[in-house]
Amino acid sequence: MVSQRRLRELLLAGRVERRGRTTIVARPKIRQPLAMGSYTEAAKAQGLSAGRILVGWTDLVADEALSATLAVEVGAPIVQLERVLTTDGVDVGLETTKLPADRYPGLAGSFDYRDSLYAEIRSRGIVFTRTVDTIETALPDARESALLTVDARTPMFLLNRVSYDQDGIPIEQRRSLYRGDRMTFTAIMHADQQAAM
Repeated sequence: MVSQRRLRELLLAGRVERRGRTTIVARPKIRQPLAMGSYTEAAKAQGLSAGRILVGWTDLVADEALSATLAVEVGAPIVQLERVLTTDGVDVGLETTKLPADRYPGLAGSFDYRDSLYAEIRSRGIVFTRTVDTIETALPDARESALLTVDARTPMFLLNRVSYDQDGIPIEQRRSLYRGDRMTFTAIMHADQQAAM
């Protein structure tokens, strides 16, 4: 019989998952490359189905911190898109993206939330040339746990990203919360990148 401690270790490692009172063997973790592409594009490249569930669109105004991050005036309109990320029908992440509303007119009305937001941005002539990513571990709060249908003790990867275009202008500020038991991240680095740091 498996001890509670060993079961917890297996859960955290993503080797098993709970479905109600039943524990089953989990599918392999999803490998997410640390790259400028989107989650949707990365999942599809691995032959997985990627989906999005709309949590909502919110109209905000830039405070001082968001003004500095997105290079807009304090009080500028910001559109926020929040979606649950799914892979093969399993909720794996919660993505919250803030964008300068003036730069993306009509986005909330014309964009299909099930599609890649990066593809939509590129279709508007904007080129992603650089991102600044920060990754840390976190635990979900009560709202995040409910949206992802996980236990509040489930370890998460928290990725904060600011993307920049070909002119060095910020494109987006994104906060992505990924289930640590379902996702793993990979990065490929080259010697010339290290020299540029």
